[in-house]
Amino acid sequence: MYSLRVLTLNVRGIANPDDRRALFFELRRWKVDICCLQEVHATTPDQLQQWSNEWLGPASWNKYTAILFKPSFGTPTFDVLHGGRVLSSSFQYRGQTLRIANIYMPASYSERRVFLDDFTADFDNLFSSFDFLVGDWNMVPDPLLDRVSTATSNTQTLTMWSHLAPCLRQFFDAALAGAASRFFTYTSASHHCQSRIDHVFAHCRYATMTLTTSLEEFPPSDHLAVVVHLTDTSSYTTPLLY
Repeated sequence: MYSLRVLTLNVRGIANPDDRRALFFELRRWKVDICCLQEVHATTPDQLQQWSNEWLGPASWNKYTAILFKPSFGTPTFDVLHGGRVLSSSFQYRGQTLRIANIYMPASYSERRVFLDDFTADFDNLFSSFDFLVGDWNMVPDPLLDRVSTATSNTQTLTMWSHLAPCLRQFFDAALAGAASRFFTYTSASHHCQSRIDHVFAHCRYATMTLTTSLEEFPPSDHLAVVVHLTDTSSYTTPLLY
């Protein structure tokens, strides 16, 4: 049976050993296969090696992003792009090579606009055939449905999804497709705001699979972990790669 769990979570830093220990415990408890983290705040080579030793599985870390695999995934490869705001990986699963990109877009509108200009320019060459695009994108797909706030909305910020949308034409919102109802992933108490800015998108070749989305709390963060479980119990269990 095809069964794969993909997670995205903005951890808001895990330099604190207690927070890191708690995170690793939860990731194992949630039985996640691929963990995409943002805001890990890893800075030194010694720190990176120590964290990998603590995780006991394949992993890559930088200031902005990290991807962690279960030990059974062997030796995936990693590429650090856009100064670490994009971390991609190729890995083997059920005899095929799959690819995932963990994307952490800037919170600042001006910085995010520059990032999107560069990211979308590279997209067709680098990411269009990826299996999964995930991360904290600091943007909502639909400002009316994916954000509630008592504060005045920044129209420019809310409409920036249109810059990314053309790149996603071969992908679908797997997290939303697997959810029982619409949800929020981020809560800002200071701005009295809730929004859905953490995403798991899958290539359309996975659209026929059974998807189940769960939201998990990690108390040190103001984001919820988004876990998408993809399953297929049919006799043909591996999606065709284009």
